This record gives sequence, structure tokens and C-alpha cells, in this order.
Amino acid sequence: MTGAMNGRFASTTFRTTRNLFIAVGFQLVWLSAAFGAAHGSALIGTLTALVFIAAVVASSTSATRVLAISTVSAMTGLVVETGLLAAGLVHYEASWPSHAVAPVWIVALWFGFGATISPLVALTGRDRWIRLVMLGALAGPAAYWAGARISALQVEDPGWPAYLTIAIIWGIVLPVLAALDGRLRRRQAAPT
Repeated sequence: MTGAMNGRFASTTFRTTRNLFIAVGFQLVWLSAAFGAAHGSALIGTLTALVFIAAVVASSTSATRVLAISTVSAMTGLVVETGLLAAGLVHYEASWPSHAVAPVWIVALWFGFGATISPLVALTGRDRWIRLVMLGALAGPAAYWAGARISALQVEDPGWPAYLTIAIIWGIVLPVLAALDGRLRRRQAAPT
């Protein structure tokens, strides 16, 4: 009995430590991407995101799932951010490779964000979908607001149409990415 309890404790401690590592790591990615962009560099945030993903994958027992959800997240980010840009709701600094599409640093940020989906799902517990919708609808606009405050991007003035659009998008995107992560998790756990 004691051995099983110690095993569960060790497993829970490892997951908690890993989730903390992922949370702190992604905040470093966000900060380096946003401050890098504010200073005209797309490279800093992009490289930080790639190092972060490599570290998460290296410490993961399900590297394929992490890479899959991160890749879908990056593709979603490319579409969402290019749409916000095309609609004139948001304008980005360090707009490499083109002013017409989402910059590489923001797509890299979405790539890194994909690695946080599984820990976010684990944190939300019961009534997960309501919490994920609310989290997306609140945290999404807050991240853009913070990015605008440090000059990584500009939000259309008046900002409420842009922030409302961002809240709706993130209120949808976060639960969809979580559902995909769950589906990949179940597929991975299924006997072959």
C-alpha cells in the first residue's frame, strides 16, 4: 500500500513540477516574443519558442501529441492573426516576413502556447468547457492588451471591437484546442 501511495505521490509531484515548468516557460516565451517584437526583432521570440517546445517535447512521455497540438495551434494562430491583421483590428511590430500575414514571432508564440494546452486542461477540472471558454475569453484580450502596452502590437482605436473579437475567438479556440488534445490523448492511450 505504501509503495503504491509513494508512486502516486511521485507521479503527481512530477506532473505538478512539469506543469509549473511549462507555465513559467511559456511566460518567458511570451515576454521574449513581445519585448523582442517591441524592439523590432522577430528572432528572439521565435528562437525562445523553439527552445521551449524542444524542452517540453524532451521532457514529455507523449512528444508526438505535444508536437501535434502545438503545430495545430501554430496553424490556428497563423489564420487568426492574419485575419485580425486583414480586418485592421491589430497591427504588429517586427512584421517579418510580410505586413500582409501574421509575423513569425506571433505564430511561434501560438506554437509555444500549444504546449500549454494539456496542463491547462488538467487545471480546469470539472465543468472544464465553461472554464476554458471563460479563460480564453478573458485571457486572450488581456494578452493583447499587455502586448499593446509594451508596443509589440497596436489595437485599433477604439479598441472595444478588436477586444470583443479577440474574446470571441479565444473563447472558441481554447476549448477546441483542448478537445483536440483530449482526442489525441485518448487515441494515444487506445490499445493498438
